[in-house]
Amino acid sequence: MFPLFSRIAVLLGLFGLIGGGAPLASASSVAPAAPVTQQTKTYEAIWQRTPPVVDGNLSDWEPFPKLVLNNETASYPMPAQRPRPDDLSGWASIVWTSDHVYLAVWVMDNAVVRRSRNWRLDDMVEFVFDLDRNAAFSLGDLRFSLSPDGLVTDNGGLALGVISAIRRHERGWLGEMAVPITQFGSDFLSNAQVGFTWGLQDNDGSVALKQLVWAGATFSTPSAGQGLLSFVNGPRREWMTFRPGVGGYNGITDATLNSWPGNENTNFGNSPVIAVRGERQWHLAIKIEIPPLPPGARILAGRLHMNLVDPPPANPNNSGTTWARAYRLLRAWDENSVTWFQARAGQRWTIGGASGIGSDRSDVVVAETRLTPQTRSYTWDLGNLVADWYARPEANHGLLIRGEAGSNVLYNFHSSECTANPTCAPWIELYVELPPPSE
Repeated sequence: MFPLFSRIAVLLGLFGLIGGGAPLASASSVAPAAPVTQQTKTYEAIWQRTPPVVDGNLSDWEPFPKLVLNNETASYPMPAQRPRPDDLSGWASIVWTSDHVYLAVWVMDNAVVRRSRNWRLDDMVEFVFDLDRNAAFSLGDLRFSLSPDGLVTDNGGLALGVISAIRRHERGWLGEMAVPITQFGSDFLSNAQVGFTWGLQDNDGSVALKQLVWAGATFSTPSAGQGLLSFVNGPRREWMTFRPGVGGYNGITDATLNSWPGNENTNFGNSPVIAVRGERQWHLAIKIEIPPLPPGARILAGRLHMNLVDPPPANPNNSGTTWARAYRLLRAWDENSVTWFQARAGQRWTIGGASGIGSDRSDVVVAETRLTPQTRSYTWDLGNLVADWYARPEANHGLLIRGEAGSNVLYNFHSSECTANPTCAPWIELYVELPPPSE
């Protein structure tokens, strides 16, 4: 229930006795009936390779289109109730990158007020993103508010992960913020469209709060009459395949590290087969040289693929399953001299099989897949590891793949030396972001 004073104020407002008939706001915000709109308002947020700096200086926003909000452009309230431009008006602008959505707002206000315990009773700006475009608040929709004292909220709570800068200027106040694009969805790409509106609120010390809404009748929730925000000119993303011997790529080297008696010092770098067999028995070392990318491209993810030798070897234990887990190798090794005991000629592993944690390999599983007799082709999802290899190529010593948490079973894969057919050798796929065609 509203407190008694708030209920009295609402009744007085309904009869136009306070605030000159301006809309009233309780602590939960105003949601008046939506006016009839003739045409949906639209705005295009343009993708940027180099975004504005979130520092409270809006000079780098000058080239971008503005959403002007004043007496003439507001969809709500009714024209007779709209405050003068010097009392409340402003503009907003939105751009985006592959990582963030950036918003800026400039507010003209002749009396900036931020003094209530509830920020929704004071001066503020609010942005609403209706991600499913159903004109109603749904789980996942976004609502951000900015207050002139620096407070930023996300659906009423702390805006975690949001970068912001807010300050006063001689005619009011301004702010800018960067929202992680993951909040808009992991599949967020160019040409995405969401329902959208934004608004300004002004408290000059009276009971009535002055408001301007860009599209629709409220900026507190998605609603009928809201606008449409399009994210345009963005990059394209695609999987690129790199196979040994195809298109000049020969960047994969591999070898089996075999601990069986008589094989500990044997190099298998030139074998057409690489193998995994249980913990501390046969490990697989593989190095992936990162290929050059097109100009302006950015790596997002990577995958390693390998094929089992077909038909499988005659092995009574091969009906068992195991997990093939990949770990980062931490030191250089040589395909033509690596063995169970040595990384390369004259340099031994700390522990045989590249098993020295922190010296030979990491103890963090970067990718894994379950090996079963029924499956002939396998994939290791390398996630952000490939991006790190591009950023720090000196740290790329490849992977150690071990059979763990399963049967002591042998699985033979085709190696990079395989010539049985053009697609038998291990290969990689890179998920790449490419610049917009206009660049």
